[in-house]
Amino acid sequence: MSNYDGIGSHSQTQSNSSPNAQTVDMDGLNDQVSGDRLENVEHYFEDNVDVELEGGDEEEDIVGDSKKRKKRVVTSRSPWWDHYTKFQCEKDNVQKARCKYCGREIKADPKAHGTRPLKNHYESCKKKPQEITRNQNQLSFVPTRMGDRDAPLVNWRFDQDKTREALCHMLVVDELPFKLVEHSGFRHFLSVACPMFAIPSRRTITKDIFNVYVSERARLKSFIKEHAQRVCITTDTWTSIQRVNYMCLTAHFIDDDWKLHKRILNFCPIIGHKSEEIGKGVEKCLLDWGIDRVFSITVDNASSNDGAIAYLKKKFDNWGQNILGGRYVHMRCMAHIVNLVVQDGLKGKDEHEAISRIRGAIRWNSTYLMLETAISLKRAFDAYEDVDLAYKNDLLRQPFDGIPTDYDWERAKVLMARKMKEKYDKYWGSIERINMILYYAVILDPRHKLEFLEFTFDKLYGGTEKCDVMKEQVRDGLHELFNDYKLRYGHSLQGTPGSPGSSFSRVSSSSSSSVGTSMQFLDHEATRTFTIEQEFSMYKTGGKGDRVKSELEKYLSEDVEMHRDKFDILNWWKVNTLRFPILFKNGSGCIGSSSLNCCFRIRI
Repeated sequence: MSNYDGIGSHSQTQSNSSPNAQTVDMDGLNDQVSGDRLENVEHYFEDNVDVELEGGDEEEDIVGDSKKRKKRVVTSRSPWWDHYTKFQCEKDNVQKARCKYCGREIKADPKAHGTRPLKNHYESCKKKPQEITRNQNQLSFVPTRMGDRDAPLVNWRFDQDKTREALCHMLVVDELPFKLVEHSGFRHFLSVACPMFAIPSRRTITKDIFNVYVSERARLKSFIKEHAQRVCITTDTWTSIQRVNYMCLTAHFIDDDWKLHKRILNFCPIIGHKSEEIGKGVEKCLLDWGIDRVFSITVDNASSNDGAIAYLKKKFDNWGQNILGGRYVHMRCMAHIVNLVVQDGLKGKDEHEAISRIRGAIRWNSTYLMLETAISLKRAFDAYEDVDLAYKNDLLRQPFDGIPTDYDWERAKVLMARKMKEKYDKYWGSIERINMILYYAVILDPRHKLEFLEFTFDKLYGGTEKCDVMKEQVRDGLHELFNDYKLRYGHSLQGTPGSPGSSFSRVSSSSSSSVGTSMQFLDHEATRTFTIEQEFSMYKTGGKGDRVKSELEKYLSEDVEMHRDKFDILNWWKVNTLRFPILFKNGSGCIGSSSLNCCFRIRI
């Protein structure tokens, strides 16, 4: 018995055992088999036997020896049926398929014809939609930058995964609902613009966006760990209309390339607004992100925030990353202080009621612009007195003294300014109430330095004893902060150009091997070893015990930069990092801390 006879006998045995089972056309099989090529047999089973089991939407009665089983529905699983409509021809009593594109009718009886005719017609149909193989490269006419020249033609290949990532990016950046992917209009647009893209469901896109969040969070965490010198934190808490307490935590830092970054680390509900609860919430977030080098934390002026900062200072001490014992950690939000100052100036009963009745007066800066415009148009109000009788009569009926005079205008400005000055002095009236980092940030601006700060002190306080005390406190505090950074990072920067011991220093620390006698002494810059010849050279050039200037002294002794439009302070420090490596560590924290913005709006 040959292999083909075995196949035929096996099929016939199955047919005899089950009268209702579908049979295999062995005559058609024998006609297609030629010689000993088994490939024809495989093609036959692919086109007939498999399709036979997948045949149209028919119901079969499976009859057993003793009982009748429930009918099962066999659906069409062949992809070729997606392009045809199945129907039963009454004239020939044969199952046929009608092409959805050209309308041609083809015999498609699963027992007699299979799906090979469907495939052959689809491949030759002239009205079928154009299809692009997923692995096929296409030419894109979008200008693309390649090196120093433009390349208008580039190879492009459709990527399902990248397209889904782009869809997630669109939903997140544009704050669109996830249900957009199920809208009929959106699906129709993509079916025309990108028919190869399989549009995911709302549940799938939700999982994709969460996966994007996890990957972006891990990438940002690694970036902060590798490139951030010191991180400045801003935090704010509020209660929603559902009585749920929330906290937002934002990180500000400057990377090694002197690029300023602002990233929201966490937005989460908290138990309450007590100091310990806020402090523990911030601590938990910092531990999750692996951030321990915190330079400052900016909060609004609330007693609960004072307690939270005290709690965090203790934790930072345990981490061993506090600068000068956490002296500059607590940064009061300047925007919140300005808001309090303006609100106090607007507390006059009549003025506040008048402003509250104006619908546009929502934010205090809008109110300021409104009042500033009113003052500049004072003459227009005077003209109304002469030309508009209704304006004059209406003001005469008011409880105050009629039409405002020049004295009233000046008195209103003085009273408002006096109230605001009292509130200003409460927060910024003395140097003890101001975080000194704000002064240091001005000094580290190469256009200002210490000279500008001393000049402004003279303008404000007129050369009084208070002015001299403030100058001395700022100068001493700046040197103390620099020395703290030098102890932390000076040893690791010994080989950096411009640091002590490098070729950029005024005196080289390399010792001569020909002279065995050497002496050690403590220099202000670092503990180094000098030969007797080097000590004598220092004696001749600068006098006995003359020391090498520190980075801070070199920086302050140089001329200030000229004021010009679009001066980039971050780029200046990037260029001069090799000259001032320790100031680079210091400046990244001071400048980053002075450029913070709190995450809430100011309203009156």
